[in-house]
Amino acid sequence: MLSFLGRSALQKGARSLDMPGGRGSEHWLGWDGGAVGWVRGSAVSPAGFGVTVRHLSVLRVVSPGRGLALSLPDGRDWQAPGAETLLLPPGTELRGRAQGELAFAAAMVTPAFARRALPAAALPAAPVLGGLDPRIGLLLEMAGTDARRGDAARIATARAIVRLLCAEVLGAAPDRAPAAEPAQGLLPNWRLQKLDALIADRMAGQIRLTDLAAAVGLSLHHFARSFRRTRGQTPQAYVQSRRVARARDLLGGTDRPLSDIATACGFTSQSHFTTVFRRVEGTTPGRWRLRAAATPAGALRDAAE
Repeated sequence: MLSFLGRSALQKGARSLDMPGGRGSEHWLGWDGGAVGWVRGSAVSPAGFGVTVRHLSVLRVVSPGRGLALSLPDGRDWQAPGAETLLLPPGTELRGRAQGELAFAAAMVTPAFARRALPAAALPAAPVLGGLDPRIGLLLEMAGTDARRGDAARIATARAIVRLLCAEVLGAAPDRAPAAEPAQGLLPNWRLQKLDALIADRMAGQIRLTDLAAAVGLSLHHFARSFRRTRGQTPQAYVQSRRVARARDLLGGTDRPLSDIATACGFTSQSHFTTVFRRVEGTTPGRWRLRAAATPAGALRDAAE
């Protein structure tokens, strides 16, 4: 179903698409270094597929049919919840199954095109499966609709949309000189929101730097550098601050034992929890809880902030 992601040549024009147990069609507007397209097909029975992505690709799942599931070599599995947008770097190996009426809008560019459009941007090191800014999906559907209509006069517009897509997904501004890298090195809000969601979801367990970088599709070095410029602290220090903030919520809002709170917030032991909490808050968790019980909630929250 996603075989078009694995073609070495970027596509132009319209063609029929043979699928296991069904048929489909695809329509492309292409130029030197890039293409946007609309792909639609029907898989009568669950069809398995495998493909290695050849170009930097942004894929909009417009309709997931009765089921679209993807698997990555790193063990991640993804099930399309509905309309969703994916960022797939070159070399991404996808395996999956699809069934029903499916539709995709896609933009694919060569790494050379991306670097020309955004000379200071770093290409993503890992795929991002969902969680992208919703505006990216809307832009991609606009470009895909032009391709579906076969409107060759819209190639200039499609190119402009793809440049905007690259700027959004790579977290950089188009046509900026490399000298402006400090400003461009800041992480966009959608990536920060994705990181906060990941940290909250994995609060009770280990959160590795590699997991954070992979979640936003950046290399380890680029992620660590950009995060520090954006947040003013290292990723590890930020994760620890979120653990302490969660601990404050539990200390002030529940009567759970300190050992339970330590575990829920990802500390290796109660003593580790106490050491970190004292370093950040200037007091032990037990004393902080006593103060919280004797202090109006609003005043305590203001003091914490």
